[in-house]
Amino acid sequence: MSSPRVRYQLAVSIDGLIGPPDGNSDWLDPYGPVAITALEGFMPQIGGLVMGRVTYEQMRSFGPGPFDDTPTVVLTSRADLAVGPMARVCTEGPRASIEMIRDRLDGKDIWLFGGGVTASGFLAENLVDTIEITTVPVVLGTGMPLFPDVRGAVTFELVSSQVGESGTITTVYARG
Repeated sequence: MSSPRVRYQLAVSIDGLIGPPDGNSDWLDPYGPVAITALEGFMPQIGGLVMGRVTYEQMRSFGPGPFDDTPTVVLTSRADLAVGPMARVCTEGPRASIEMIRDRLDGKDIWLFGGGVTASGFLAENLVDTIEITTVPVVLGTGMPLFPDVRGAVTFELVSSQVGESGTITTVYARG
């Protein structure tokens, strides 16, 4: 059985931030139709999600959504975190989260969904196979960096770059 790919797919501002300091996603509202179009092609390739607790709680605060039926692992230090029926809690780190979801993927990939701290942990353990960034034409100035805790260079190779609607650019990098 081949290993699933771990794909860090997300939107960033021109200045490389994944959100403002408070973590809200309002800055992405004008690009909602672009995101929906992108997800229509992306989600059929995804068998499960791994995310940090903060991202998970933010997604749950929006109410029922398209990810509720997708197997999910939430990385957290809080073993008592209440999660939905398709989610599991992992307190043991990135490798353990992959093992927890591997049998639920139906041969598809893992979406490393949101959370720069979580993504940094996956990078530190050399577990990110692709980084798929959609840059939106917004400068946030301050906020949450794409990889806040990376120490040292991690090399990726350009796979593709495509100009999208509303001035967005989607760039895909594979681990080098």
